[in-house]
Amino acid sequence: MGRFSLIINIAPVVGPLVGTLLADNGLWRAIFLINLPLGVLIVLAALRWVPATRTLDKPPAPDFVGMSLLSPGFVFLLLTINRWGAGADAALVVALAVIGVLLLTAYTVHALRTAKAPVLDLRLLRIRAFAAALLTMCAVGFIMFSQLSVLPMLAEEVFGLHGIGRGIITSALGLGLLISMVNAGRLSDKVGPRPLVVTGSLVTAVGLGTVSLVWESLPLAALLAFYVVIGLGFGSVAAPSFASVYRTLAPESAAQGTTALFIVVQLFASIGVTVMGLLLDRGGADIYGTVFLILAVTALVAALVGTRLPGRP
Repeated sequence: MGRFSLIINIAPVVGPLVGTLLADNGLWRAIFLINLPLGVLIVLAALRWVPATRTLDKPPAPDFVGMSLLSPGFVFLLLTINRWGAGADAALVVALAVIGVLLLTAYTVHALRTAKAPVLDLRLLRIRAFAAALLTMCAVGFIMFSQLSVLPMLAEEVFGLHGIGRGIITSALGLGLLISMVNAGRLSDKVGPRPLVVTGSLVTAVGLGTVSLVWESLPLAALLAFYVVIGLGFGSVAAPSFASVYRTLAPESAAQGTTALFIVVQLFASIGVTVMGLLLDRGGADIYGTVFLILAVTALVAALVGTRLPGRP
């Protein structure tokens, strides 16, 4: 799980760098076309290496009702934030919010009552350790992708960097992630996820909180050093939280549990990018302190929630 999490968190750092290179050289269409060869590679790899053996005689049917409620519900909430930030008519903003809340409420009722396996099984939240892992991964998605949207703008607006240079702060974060995530999975097997997640979240919170206070006076070299440390701390959060699912859930629920973790990471990544876009658009250059403070508080919440994760095996 440490290796999987490493790839999942490093790839979003590398992706924007590649996209910047393509866009700055007039190849912006390739940002979309690159998905075609990547898709082919995924299909070939799946056919070659993903096991085809079924563990169940009758696999559960897809939860089409749940999909039709959960995804649009979150989309409407994201649209609410987006349109509010764009200064849209208040009636439209309220209407979008109401539709989103109604869809998510309907999904909650459906997920708790359906006899099928729901796309996001809310009943698993009754297990305290799993609920802690899920909430921690919500924070991971929010913090990670918020930074990916903010740091290139900070590099350009504050430090005057352009082109691929805008990715230098993100690369410092990636370096810290690379170092810590390589070892996080192995350490989790020895000490359990709780101490790693709590410590990593606190290091992340202290780093981001410090940056929120002194970002205006920090030279670029000092900010890069801070972000290597933030990456070291943050890299100890995701892998242990993810791997804890296999200790807290029964084997027959593990697939539902891992699916839920991936879903919430993507949902809160979208929320993070949307909220950060709103703040940066309406707050001007002075908003960065507030942005980093919000991320620091989110990391503190992850540290608090992490105390509910399993300890030493």
